Amino acid sequence: MRIDQIELSGSLFVTSSASIILGKTKISSDNNGSISFTNVSNPTQKVIGSYSGSFTGSIKLPTVPQGAAETNILLVNGSGNVVYRSNLSLTGAQGTQGTQGNQGNQGNQGTQGTQGTQGNQGTTGAQGNQGIQGTVGIQGFQGNQGAQGNQGIQGTVGTQGFQGNQGPTGIQGTVGTNGAQGIQGTVGTQGTVGTQGFQGRQGPTGVQGTAGTNGTNGVQGFQGAAGASGGTGAQGSQGANIASSASRPSPINLNTMCLWFDTALSVPMVSYCGYGVGSWSAGGAIITARSTLAGAGTQNAGLAIGGFSNVSFSCTEEYNGTSWSAGGALATARYGLAGAGTQNSGLVAGGCSFPGLSCTEEYNGTSWSAGGALITGRGRFTGAGTQNEGLVMGGVSNGQVSVTEEYNGTSWSAGGALITARQGLAGAGTQNEGLAVGGFTSVNLLCTEEYNGTSWSAGGVLITARFVLAGAGTQNAGLVFGGYSNANVSCTEEYNGTSWSAGGPLIAARSDLAGAGTQNEGLAFSTSTEEYNKAFTIVDRVL
Repeated sequence: MRIDQIELSGSLFVTSSASIILGKTKISSDNNGSISFTNVSNPTQKVIGSYSGSFTGSIKLPTVPQGAAETNILLVNGSGNVVYRSNLSLTGAQGTQGTQGNQGNQGNQGTQGTQGTQGNQGTTGAQGNQGIQGTVGIQGFQGNQGAQGNQGIQGTVGTQGFQGNQGPTGIQGTVGTNGAQGIQGTVGTQGTVGTQGFQGRQGPTGVQGTAGTNGTNGVQGFQGAAGASGGTGAQGSQGANIASSASRPSPINLNTMCLWFDTALSVPMVSYCGYGVGSWSAGGAIITARSTLAGAGTQNAGLAIGGFSNVSFSCTEEYNGTSWSAGGALATARYGLAGAGTQNSGLVAGGCSFPGLSCTEEYNGTSWSAGGALITGRGRFTGAGTQNEGLVMGGVSNGQVSVTEEYNGTSWSAGGALITARQGLAGAGTQNEGLAVGGFTSVNLLCTEEYNGTSWSAGGVLITARFVLAGAGTQNAGLVFGGYSNANVSCTEEYNGTSWSAGGPLIAARSDLAGAGTQNEGLAFSTSTEEYNKAFTIVDRVL
């Protein structure tokens, strides 16, 4: 701030001798407080003596423009005196940059500006490439075809060589010359789009040459000497005994059969030693009576897994053909689950817990461990196959489903869907040759479906429609038993790969049971245990 630009108004009170130069005016005071003003033509000292006093009024300080290089500055020294300096600057060193403030809220969107005036038209572009040539006009009428020349005479056929070593091929006769080509009609002027002209007439066929004479036959070679006589072949097996009788000839032993003609019925017959109709007998008492459980294994090495009786069960029981013993408990208690595999390599999946469990467990003969989860959690379904090649199908998951899944020992993948979505069905067979039997939609079902590893096809129908039945065996030797059809039933049916036939009934009619084993050695268990066996007998069939 320049002192010579300060403007004072009002009164100045000075108590000691001092002088101040303002511009070219020197303001002086004496010891008595008198003030005098004197012009100074070339001031060099801005403050003379010491100043102490008071001022009443106002001081107007001039504004220094921002960034101005002002060097004449009035300041107070360390003794409290006002001094004037002309070698300083008001501009200090630049301070450090302050931290950035928070971003302000976005302002309201401005109104849309008016549309600008249309720009001047651009210059004309370069000329485009020449267009594709148009299609050729329709050809005019074809001129009449000239007459065909006569066909040349065919050469004679060479004589035939002697047979034996084949004689050389006779010389081929020369090819007749072609008749002269008819004169091509003049090209008609290009016509309008009219119809195509008529084709010219074909010239007459030339005369065929005469056929060559056949050569004489060659002399036949000498016949080779006769080969040595072969040794005597082994004697063939004896043919089946075919007899005519009014009754079966005897004996018929195991692994033998007899073909005979029944003179009483006038029909051919075959008799052999095979399985007769099976029957059920009581087995060992199960430790924990329950329903809606899963089964696996065989008649002499069975598994009973999970189930329900007022509560869900996690227990496993093992059958040795005589009695049950406790096995390892499931990690998840459940019922309405599907089972497969053997006593030492078992598999269970799913179960009831709305909308259905998806967990899978694998058995090693002692304990259960977690396997891969089902794609579709569900209950009231069935299984088949083994621990490493498992198959499950049907069931309930927010409604009845047709879903089929295949297990590879680690994870489940989607298989072909059942033809009929259903619950409470029975299963049997393997992953590539499975059976799905009976079940329920809104009615009890008779249908059977057969699986080929990819898709299901219709099989033979049951004799008795039912659901919550049990199954065992294979696709070509299946067994189903028990179930519900307006009441618990005891009926058993056997499958031969095409149709079902009646087997021996269960001792106790029941439903929601489990099964294991084969068609000839089956096992049924829930509240009690029954064993199915088919004894050898002589079977007579009409051919």
